[in-house]
Amino acid sequence: MASINVLHFLSALLCALQLSGCQCANIITVQPVSINTTLNSTVYFCCEAAAQYLYFNVNGTLASNVGVMAKGFFGTTTAGVNDIKVGHLEAEAYDYNNNTNITCTAFSQFPLDSNAEASAQTSGIAVLMIQGLLDDVGNLNWTTINCSSVLITWTPPYTLDNVPITGYLVNEIEQSNATNITLSTDPEHSKLYTVSVSAINDVGIGSSNYISFYYPTG
Repeated sequence: MASINVLHFLSALLCALQLSGCQCANIITVQPVSINTTLNSTVYFCCEAAAQYLYFNVNGTLASNVGVMAKGFFGTTTAGVNDIKVGHLEAEAYDYNNNTNITCTAFSQFPLDSNAEASAQTSGIAVLMIQGLLDDVGNLNWTTINCSSVLITWTPPYTLDNVPITGYLVNEIEQSNATNITLSTDPEHSKLYTVSVSAINDVGIGSSNYISFYYPTG
């Protein structure tokens, strides 16, 4: 009996691929949507369907596959109201999972023979995109304000939509072996100052860009 069920299941999957052009009622009521997130975070994809069976696919492979689960994916399905199946796919945003395609498939019956149609549908593709540490800031420049002030400006590095830059780290780089520095409001005009600027997100501090300048003498 177990072998027959496996054959029926495989037949249902094959039929789902073959029926991509058929005019069937939409049984998937909530489609999974693409997610942008930061490296090493955890996100959840959702899918709902008016069907008896619902499962997720990760890059075209069943989410229950051992190899897929080893990469940080775990799918669950529960029964909702009005015979709706609710599926959630937990995904770990590891670096190797960037640009992963996620779909869900739903169907209500197994075909009883090779000519039977399974009422199977597959959702549209949702993509998991992962933002790591940010690159250098761009167009790093400085402008004299007065004899004791310099304005440092830059443009932000690229980041995925909905993955914000949370701040910037600005440091003076001391050209010595000292382990501490004092930032004075009365700068030395003969000294070369070097400043680094790094963008920050939830992953951490990104790459640094550097600029050097002398304070103007007046």
